[in-house]
Amino acid sequence: MADTRSLTSLFEAISHEDWEGTRTTALEIAAKEEAKGNRSAAQKLRGALNGFGANGHCPPESSANGVFSISKALVRCTTEATLSEVALRPGIRKILNEVVDEWHAADALKAAGLPRRSRLLFHGPPGCGKTMTASVLGFDLGIPAFVVRFNALIGPYLGQTALNLREVFRFAAQNRCVLILDEIDVLGKRRGSQMDVGELDRIVVGLMQELDLSDPKGLIIGASNLSDHLDDALWRRFDIQLEFPKPKRSELVSFAQKLAKSHAVQISATVKKQIQGIRDYASAEKLVLEQVRRKVLKQHLGNGRTKAKN
Repeated sequence: MADTRSLTSLFEAISHEDWEGTRTTALEIAAKEEAKGNRSAAQKLRGALNGFGANGHCPPESSANGVFSISKALVRCTTEATLSEVALRPGIRKILNEVVDEWHAADALKAAGLPRRSRLLFHGPPGCGKTMTASVLGFDLGIPAFVVRFNALIGPYLGQTALNLREVFRFAAQNRCVLILDEIDVLGKRRGSQMDVGELDRIVVGLMQELDLSDPKGLIIGASNLSDHLDDALWRRFDIQLEFPKPKRSELVSFAQKLAKSHAVQISATVKKQIQGIRDYASAEKLVLEQVRRKVLKQHLGNGRTKAKN
């Protein structure tokens, strides 16, 4: 049984909604039980704390010791494209180039008492290059880019998501990286809806506090297809807000032609016609890559048949 002092600390942390303190004290209680030889009780306590059930067994997505695993919450981006290769409007490209320049001139800015801008919000319709641009920034800066997996971040218990979110921001404060909060509206949804429970409002507040207090070594980038769903107070937590508009048809055609050229193919008449009916880069890329794929398969099968005849 936990001592009165530990339980008092736990209850005080809960009453003040100090979720990190709550977690720390709870883990200390579990550790004390384990030190006493009550391993089964310690396992049950850790399991209950982390939402893995009374038996304390961890599902495959959790870490081996039943604690939130940062490695499971982050997926590394593998793109090797540069910012110059991404289709962007001139105004957006100018601002992003400034962000890159600020990264390289961080010491000079600091000496002048000026912080570099490190929190960016990309918003606009789906398929217009927000996540791609975020990951490419990492490649341009020479640092890894990670997308946050919300299914690993959001927990079933009160305050658990806020604690996990804090761990993610702590990672960004300790490691030079681009942290991408894709579909940030999942965490930053406008507060006050009668359809939502109070915990969702607390998550939004927690997200805003982390953005206010964090000092990332790299960049933190939020991306949203539903900017009108974002809480009004969330916007000012970002140093830069960039709208990615739907591309014009001429921009889509130019993008498709450059992509096809990089794969040594010419866009077919059919693909050109299909591009006229779409309105986003992701769909245009899919059409071009389908043509490239058919070319590769045709060459491969053709070589196979030639070898078979010989």
